[in-house]
Formats: sequence, structure tokens, C-alpha cells
Amino acid sequence: MVRFAIYMESDLAEVLTESHRGRDPRILARKYALMRTARHPFLRGSCALFYRAWSASPILDSAPAAWISGDLHVENFGSYKGDNGLTYFDLNDFDETALAPATWDIARLLTSILVGARDIGLDTGSSTALVQRALAAYVTEIRTAKSRWIERETARGVVRDLLVQAGTRTRAQLLNRYTRRKGRRRFFTPDDSRILPVSTTARMRAERMIHAIAKTSTEPDFFDVIDVAQRVAGNGALGVERFVVLVKGHGHPDRNALIDIKQQRHSSVAPSSPSVQPVWSSDGERVCAVQHRAQAISPALLRAVSDRTRSFVLRELQPVADRLDLSSLTAKPKRLRAAVDVCGRLAAWAHVRSASWRGAASVDEWLVFGQRTDWQRALMQRARAAAAQNAKDYRAFSKLYDAGAFRAT
Repeated sequence: MVRFAIYMESDLAEVLTESHRGRDPRILARKYALMRTARHPFLRGSCALFYRAWSASPILDSAPAAWISGDLHVENFGSYKGDNGLTYFDLNDFDETALAPATWDIARLLTSILVGARDIGLDTGSSTALVQRALAAYVTEIRTAKSRWIERETARGVVRDLLVQAGTRTRAQLLNRYTRRKGRRRFFTPDDSRILPVSTTARMRAERMIHAIAKTSTEPDFFDVIDVAQRVAGNGALGVERFVVLVKGHGHPDRNALIDIKQQRHSSVAPSSPSVQPVWSSDGERVCAVQHRAQAISPALLRAVSDRTRSFVLRELQPVADRLDLSSLTAKPKRLRAAVDVCGRLAAWAHVRSASWRGAASVDEWLVFGQRTDWQRALMQRARAAAAQNAKDYRAFSKLYDAGAFRAT
């Protein structure tokens, strides 16, 4: 019988408060408000709670050790431009990455599908069928232990639509979305939603990190700083320090570039994992190293940067990013099935790419694991139990939130 910890309201509040300690309270309040809207946003925003509640399982914990995403849910799959200039569809969030049993990642993915499917009105039978399809796709790929990738020429269904749509966007459109143009210069336009002004101290901190990157670049002029703002984006990372920097890029003003710099905190998965974690110089290095390994091609300019005691990940902000959205597929069951199938395959390829790297299991171990069937039933049970626990936790959180807890201070 698969069990999850049963939280009292005070325990739930303590876990959420502790996992978000040190974040900007104004933006953190936005995250809590987003988590209040439905069960899936709550699942996305409570990764620490998910793993804290998960009791040990001999079958699932004996799975091959892999560098898992840690926060593997359906909306963490999306399109992006790789550092080779081509557009890909892949896992795109590794903030919580850790060395852990691969089944932990898949359990969170299957839970996400169950919770997300119920949020968009699907019944239990339809939700279960989607989960079984995603798991079958994952199993099929790990049985060969060979990683592949999805790009525009090989994509189908909603993934192809996302890649084609991404290909129509331009750098100028992205710049116009975030900045205003005045003569031959651009500046950020704070909107109290995605773009906020920064203090002088924060601006200097962002500029120092950009200058450090410029010193090691073959094109240092590309990183000439024009303007800096605070960026608000995502769900799980809301409240951590995050900048968007307008740099010269390849010219003025429509060939400028936008750089995203996001603070990285400790993984909420690592403390619960039975695997011994290797030592990293910083959490930014952990995230970038795993992302370079787990993705077929990594995003442009992806690298770790530091500012004294804090660690960040830097990447180019692109006009092509799109996330998978189950709600857009409610009336398209065939595309919905294809979408979860892709998620399962991509998860398998990401796991296999880390084989024999920094403590991860070997390819031979993956091949043996792929022939086992005991863990698949246990994984389905775990996902159902996790989805049920998520519903209970969401009700408890909603009660606390409506009573005035989790507000900005």
C-alpha cells in the first residue's frame, strides 16, 4: 500500500514557509496567489512538499540513479532555441535537479498528468489512460537505453505546432515586448507584471555578473549593458532574485539581446534522495552541468555565474520559448494523448543521457531495469496516491490562504 505523509495544516504551512525562506515577499505573494487558483498550479509551486511527504519504497527506490529534473511536470516541457541556432522541444527546467532514483521523476510527471487532467475536467478513466500512455512511452525508450531528440522536422501534433509557431517569432518582437524604443536606444518598460524596476545596488550586481561573462567571451562587446530590470516569470521560482539585462548584442537597436539571470537555490529533492550527492562549486554549476548533459542541445549562452555568496544561471532570453499547456488540448484528445507520449519519451532520453556520469547508473543497469515490470505497477500506485495527497494539501492550503496566511509581509 503506497502511503504519503498526512500533514496537519500547521505542518504544511511550515514546510511551504521554510522552502520559500529568503524570497522577495512581494513576488512570493504572487506565487501563493497563483497556487491558490487550482490543484496543478499548487503542485507546480510545492515541489518541496511533494518530496517531503513521500515515504520510502523499496521497489521505486531501487531504480537506477539518474540526474533527474526533480520538478518534472507537464509544463516544464517546451520549445527553445539551442546554442546551435536550431529550435528544439525538450525538458527545460532543472532548478531542482539531483541524483536520485529515476522513478522519482516519473512519479512527479505522472502525478502532474493526473492532477492536470482533472483540472481540465477529464474523468478518472481518461486521466488514468493518459498516465498509462506516458509511462508506456517511457518504458519503451529505456528498454533500448538510447537517447534521441525532437526537433521541427521530426515533430508531430501539438509539439510541431509549438515549434512552427516559435519559428515565426523574431528578436525585434521580443524586444518590443519588454522594452520601448527611443531614437537609437531601447529601455525597459516596467509594467508591474513581468518587468519591475531594480535598485541601484541590484543593478550593479547584475552588471558585475555580465561583465564577468564578457571578459571570457570572444565577443565582449555583445555584453555591453544598456539597461537592467527585475524579471517576474514562471511559478516555482517566483520570488528568487531574477534579472533581465538588455545588452548591445549584434547592434542597435533591433539587434540588441536580452539576458536572463536567475538565482539558484539548493535542490529540495537532494535532502530526501538515497543517492549520495557529488560536491558542486555552486548550485548554478549543478543546474547548468546537468542541463547540458540531460538536454540534446542546450539553450544559447547557458552558464553559471556568481555574485559573492549567491549563485545564478545566465541564459539568453529568446523569442521562441513555449511551454506545453494541457488546458489548450481539452477538446483535442488525440493531440493530448500524443503530448503525454512525448513527455514520457523525453524524460527517458534525459535520464539515459546521464548514464555513468557523476554517480548515475550505467547503460547496462538501465537495460536490466527496462525489463523489470514490478516497478511500473508501484509507480502507478504512487502517482495516484500523490494526486490524492495533492488534493488534500490543496484544500488545506486554500483554507489557510483564504484565512490570510501566505500574504506579503
